[in-house]
Amino acid sequence: MLDLLDIPTPWGSPFIGLGHLLQMALHVSNGHEQFLKWHEVYGPIVRLRLLYRDVVIVADPQVASELLGKGPNECPRRTPEYTLFNAAHGMPGYGAILTEQDEERWKAIRRAIAPAFTLSAVRDLFPTIVTCYSEVCKRISSGEAVQYSKPRSSSSSSSSEPEVLIDEEIFAATLRVLSDGFLRMPQQGVFDAHKTAADASSLIAITNTFVTQPWKRWLYLGMPWLCKESRTFHAQRRHMMSVTHQIAQHIESLRPTASAADFSLGASLSRLREPSSGQLFSTQALQAEVFLEIVGQESVPWTVAWTLYLLTQHPEAEQAVLQELVAAGLPCNGDLAAVTAALSMDSLRQLPFLTAVLHEAMRLFPAGVAATPRMCEKVTKVGPYQVPAGVIVFPCLYSILNYSANWDSPQQFKPERWQDPSAATDPRTGSPRFVPFGIGPKACVAQQLAMVQCKVLLVLLLSCFSWRLAPRMGGPQGVLSQTVAALELRVAQGMWLTPTPRSAAAQ
Repeated sequence: MLDLLDIPTPWGSPFIGLGHLLQMALHVSNGHEQFLKWHEVYGPIVRLRLLYRDVVIVADPQVASELLGKGPNECPRRTPEYTLFNAAHGMPGYGAILTEQDEERWKAIRRAIAPAFTLSAVRDLFPTIVTCYSEVCKRISSGEAVQYSKPRSSSSSSSSEPEVLIDEEIFAATLRVLSDGFLRMPQQGVFDAHKTAADASSLIAITNTFVTQPWKRWLYLGMPWLCKESRTFHAQRRHMMSVTHQIAQHIESLRPTASAADFSLGASLSRLREPSSGQLFSTQALQAEVFLEIVGQESVPWTVAWTLYLLTQHPEAEQAVLQELVAAGLPCNGDLAAVTAALSMDSLRQLPFLTAVLHEAMRLFPAGVAATPRMCEKVTKVGPYQVPAGVIVFPCLYSILNYSANWDSPQQFKPERWQDPSAATDPRTGSPRFVPFGIGPKACVAQQLAMVQCKVLLVLLLSCFSWRLAPRMGGPQGVLSQTVAALELRVAQGMWLTPTPRSAAAQ
C-alpha cells in the first residue's frame, strides 16, 4: 500500500511552506477548472499542499463512491470550511443541513426533512410548482421581467434587445414554490421573492470568497463599513435575517396544530429537536436552517439557465426538444394556458430527449460543483493510497463529470450519450459517474423535486419562447470567462438571455 507522499502532485510554490496556495489563489473563482487540468495531467488522484494542510482531490468514480458512501473508507465529516457559510445567515453558533459539523444533529435534520421531498410529496405539490413557474412566463410576456440593452452606438440603427436575467427570475419563482408549497406560508405579508433571491445569491457569492480568501471574513465581519462590498454584505444579511425570522415564526406557529402525519417541510421543521437536549429548535436554529434551505434552491435556476444557454448554442437540439414536446401533447405556440393545462407528472415521463439535454447540461455545468470536501478522521484508503487522519479528501463532482478518463469527448455537448441506459455508470467499475447531486448519504435530499422543477421550467420556457444569448454576455467566450464556482456553478453577472415569443404560426 502506497502512502500520502506517493500520490502524484503538481509542482508547487518555490516559497517554502506555501505549497500550492499561490496557484489556488490565482484560481479563486475557477478552482474547479484548475482541478480538472491537474487531473488530466497527473491522473484521477492528486495531492495538493495548502500551507500546513494536505488535500487529496479525486476524479475516480469508484474511489469517490467509497469515500462518500457507506463502508470502511467512508469520510462522513464535512470540512470546517463549510461553517464559513454560516456567516451569511447571521446566527452565530448554528449550523444547518449543509454546514452542520455534528453528525448526530445532521442526521436529525436529514431524517426530519427527507419525507417532505419524496416523489409522493412532489406529486401533491405539482399544481403549485406549475402555477409558480407559469408566473415566470407571464412576467416575461408582460415585460415586467424584461430589460432593454442599449444600442451598441448612438449612430446604430438597430433597436435595443429585450433581455431577461433568467437565473434570478427562476430563483424568485422557486422561492415561491418553497414558501407557498413546502412551507405553506400565509399570503399576507409574505416576503418579496425577487429581492430575497437577489440578496441570497449575492450573499453566497460574497461568502464563498471567505473560503478562498479567509482574511476577508474577519475584515468584513469586524469592519462592516470597510468597503462597498462589505456594506452590501451586511445590508443583504440584515434583510435575509428578517426574511428567515418571518419564516421561523411561521414554522413555530405550526407546532400546536401540525399532526405527526403531516410531512410537509414546515411541519417537519416545526418538530425538529436538538439531539443533545431534546429541546425543540430555537427560533435562531430554525432561521439558520431556513437560510440554507433558501440558498439551496439556487441549484434549480442555474441548472435551467445552463440548459437554456446550451440550447442557444445548439439550435438542432432545441428543435428536437420542441418536436418531442408537441408529440407529447404539449403545444409550443406561446399558449401558456394550453401548455399548463396539458402538463402533468405523467407527461414529463414522455420526454426522453428533454431529459437527455438536461442530463448533459448537468454534466457539463453541475450546480453542486464543490459540495463534497471531507475530513479524514482515521487512516483512510484512497484508491491505492493510505491517507492519514487530518487530510482533506475532495471528490470533485466537476472533475468526475468532465474527466476524459470517465467520459468520451467530455467537453462536447452530446445529449445522445444518454440514449444508453447505462450512461450514468462507469463501464470499468459500475460505480456512478453521473453525480450532479452528490454521492452517498449526504447526496442532495431534494433531487427528485429538483428534476421535476427543472423539467417543468424547461417545458414552459421553451413552449412559450425561443431564446438567444443576450448581447451583454459577450458570446459563449464571455459566458465561460465569467463562470465562477460558489455553492453553485454560475456566471458572475448572471445569465442574461433574449426571449422571442413563439406564435401559433411557428408551430
